[in-house]
Amino acid sequence: MSPAKKTQGPYYRASCLTMAPLDRSPLVLIMTGTQVLLLSIIKANCNTVKSLSDKLKLKKMKRSLLGLALTCMVILSCKKQSSDNSNPKPDKEQHVITFNVGFSQQTSDFKVNSLKTNSTATNALTDQVDVMYLAIYNPDGTFVHLLKKLSTDSGFGSFTDTLNYGNYTAVVAAGKTGLVLSTDYTWFGGETGGQYAYLHKLSTDILLYKSNDTPTGYITNFNKDAFYKKLALTIPQTGSINVSLDRITSQVQVVIEDAIPANAKTLALEISSIGEKYYIGSGTPKTITLNTYETYSFLTPTDIGKINYSFNTGVFLAMPSSTQSIYCSSGTTINNLSPDIASLTIPNVSCLPNKKTVLTGNLFGGAGKPAGNGFHLVADTSWNSTTINRSF
Repeated sequence: MSPAKKTQGPYYRASCLTMAPLDRSPLVLIMTGTQVLLLSIIKANCNTVKSLSDKLKLKKMKRSLLGLALTCMVILSCKKQSSDNSNPKPDKEQHVITFNVGFSQQTSDFKVNSLKTNSTATNALTDQVDVMYLAIYNPDGTFVHLLKKLSTDSGFGSFTDTLNYGNYTAVVAAGKTGLVLSTDYTWFGGETGGQYAYLHKLSTDILLYKSNDTPTGYITNFNKDAFYKKLALTIPQTGSINVSLDRITSQVQVVIEDAIPANAKTLALEISSIGEKYYIGSGTPKTITLNTYETYSFLTPTDIGKINYSFNTGVFLAMPSSTQSIYCSSGTTINNLSPDIASLTIPNVSCLPNKKTVLTGNLFGGAGKPAGNGFHLVADTSWNSTTINRSF
């Protein structure tokens, strides 16, 4: 009988090659595929068989030995199968995922001296931002890691990350030079003897602008553009995710409908309640620390007598409500400005993310224009043509 060939799969077949007289030669089993020779079923089996030879015929003995061979085959096959199934997936199996970053709406530069903002739109990331971040957090908000890219780095506009299987929260943010995704300080200890600690956590991590991204950098006004998105992840999932960022800043434009008087030198807008930090966990500005934001427009002789004169602020962190004051001064420098010519205060003005708030009306009693109803507010969605009007 020739040896059996190796079968497909994890099982192997045992074959009986020869069976010599039991008192002289052993039973030989060759396990093909493993090339293991079972040569040791000899003396003990022979003695047992000899003691039974008076009662059993040789044919019956052959069937008994064949059963022994089959038993060996089953045991060996089971061991092989058990070996194949004893390699479960590790708990920390990793998965590579790519984040492709873009904008959820068209973005464009704010257009000065116009109520419309239909300037040429762009979706190019490098036209809008200089730095971008990817922060990963566990389901309980604990910090995993933070990745950062500059516009000068290769592959700007995407992140490739490796994560263990599980659930995560990812935060992607982008902005101008100076934008930092950082920890916010937390006070530990009593009123005396305590100290500030900076611990990364989703509920307290923030976006802010600093003079530079170093421990010695100081906080500056949040007066540059910024974009943000928070999303939930389950790993493993698709190897690529498209992330559409939302703008979190706003802008105000002022339109003076009546004529500029001859003694006017400066127009100014003062906004209260401007946040300096943005919580990435809740997607809201930090209102504990508030700043006053001021914008100035210094007039020239050619501006005197103009109607519908317009000026606008830079961008700032959007706030749900603020008090805004418009005034005209005869002063010519920031240090000597006062509302000595005219002023108007407008309460409860909303400056919403990705929207321009337009304040339009008379500041000088309607000089050069028919008497109006004062200033009215238009909330322009700044990067498209939809507007929300409000009179007061």
